[in-house]
Amino acid sequence: MNKKPDTIPQAPGVYFFKKGRTLLYVGKAKNLKERIASYFSSQNTDARKISMVRQATSITWKEMLSDTEALIREAEYIKAHKPRYNIVMRDDKQYFFVRFSDGAFPRITLTHQPNSSKDYFLGPFTDGSSLKQTLKMLRHAFPYCTCKGAHKRRCQHASIGNCLGICCTESAYMKALFPDYQKRSSQYKKNIRTIKQVLSGKGNALMHTMQKRMKKLSEHKHYEQAALIRDQLYALENIFSHRHTLRREEHIYAEKGVTYLKHVIGMKKTPKRIEAYDISNIQGKHAVGSMVVFTNGAPDKNEYRKFAIHLPPKPNDTAMMQEIITRRFYNAWTHPDLIIIDGGTPQLHAAQKALAHHTLRMPVAALAKREEELHLQNGTVIKLKERPQPLLHLLQYIRNEAHRFAISFHRKKRGDQIGS
Repeated sequence: MNKKPDTIPQAPGVYFFKKGRTLLYVGKAKNLKERIASYFSSQNTDARKISMVRQATSITWKEMLSDTEALIREAEYIKAHKPRYNIVMRDDKQYFFVRFSDGAFPRITLTHQPNSSKDYFLGPFTDGSSLKQTLKMLRHAFPYCTCKGAHKRRCQHASIGNCLGICCTESAYMKALFPDYQKRSSQYKKNIRTIKQVLSGKGNALMHTMQKRMKKLSEHKHYEQAALIRDQLYALENIFSHRHTLRREEHIYAEKGVTYLKHVIGMKKTPKRIEAYDISNIQGKHAVGSMVVFTNGAPDKNEYRKFAIHLPPKPNDTAMMQEIITRRFYNAWTHPDLIIIDGGTPQLHAAQKALAHHTLRMPVAALAKREEELHLQNGTVIKLKERPQPLLHLLQYIRNEAHRFAISFHRKKRGDQIGS
């Protein structure tokens, strides 16, 4: 070929040099247009590349949603087709393989030479920088071990959440450091399976399975596990740049939920700012409250607030709810269009008393978990399972966030007091 093709997109993707039906070379690019143009530049002095371009009769490409996806797809094509010029131009120092070590808790490392019969390898990957960045992002959501030896204490990676700790702690110290060893062990193995799936190009199928799992956990009120999967899904969406597309769909779905909420409560205006409150304690001890904020149907985490309860340590969720809402309105924070309380009629009345203390009037509703009912100020009880799904899912999401935020603060407070 003497001339590069026109209309090449400026997008990440995989490109193919072909001679007739024979695949000569597969490459990946962050910007297809710039990368393909470089082969036709006068600055291209690599004899092997010049020879390949002269032999090629066509160049095709496939756009990808992200550089990460292009990286993974390129590795798949090279492994499946073994194109001639990928082999000719291969330099063992340039190709990367991801190594999963043999053993109960596989360690993940990079290598140029997949020469071990026991370890598991994925690759080849041509772009070490992109591969390292992908693994770094995966590690935040799916912690794994890279330590070469065992430790008597938690390793540095475990202390910052990049490792579950059990994989590199000496067995004699394991139970003392990690009483939840079995849970961590199971999670570590899941993390390794997930990373293998992602790097093998099975990310879409994996995310679909995780979405179904998250929904089922939420339906069975396993909110913390559902929240973990939700955060992992967000991480995967970010890695594969599906975030923009999926967020747009989620935004439309959330908007529908907010519109339905407006109608069932009987509000004149659509609630832009929704605040939700929850209480967490053990028989009144280490009691805390949470306030989460949803703006236009989406969590607004910069606006989240937490409260250490000042009441005597006795089990009284209703009084605690009244306390935190009363305290909330002493602050000059933006007022909500709607307040959602975790609980039933008693909690609803507590919120109304708190508002009356400040001579405020605004819509309040209480969300009862057991039957998925929404209790309104006029005594109406809305059976949410009989209403449109976007409404139920929005309220479940809001409640789960308030619950998760309260529990995380409760655990931290309890841990601080035990350690002091």
